[in-house]
Amino acid sequence: MTTIKAIVRGGRLEVDEPIDLPDGTELLIPLPNGAPIPNNGDDGWDNSPEGIADWLTWYDSLEPLMFTDDERAAADAARQARREWELAQFEALNDGPMTPEEIARVLAAMEKVEPFDIPHEVAHDLDAWERKVVQHGIDHTNEDADS
Repeated sequence: MTTIKAIVRGGRLEVDEPIDLPDGTELLIPLPNGAPIPNNGDDGWDNSPEGIADWLTWYDSLEPLMFTDDERAAADAARQARREWELAQFEALNDGPMTPEEIARVLAAMEKVEPFDIPHEVAHDLDAWERKVVQHGIDHTNEDADS
């Protein structure tokens, strides 16, 4: 067996000298003991069918998040405070206050938004996904939301 010496830089293999192999040749490279096993991307997810099935099994095992009346009231108060802060920020960026009609329209739209509870572990995973999306410059907003 022939051995090729290479160095990993930026997630890619760099060889010291040209390799006499045709373009497109697939190589299997055993990793040193203890090295992390790469997946289909560099995001830490196992995107294989087995990995997806494992994740779905884990997700299905989660218990629903239940709030006490006090916790629900605190969450509602925090949500209202956030709405007021967002309106103030919008007014500051918009160079002036919103008209009463605009405020009513925004508040009506915000009332239609149903909050949903996400367990901390799942929220952390979603945050990691969001950072990857932003890092790669992918715009994931729904521009058709008003339609």
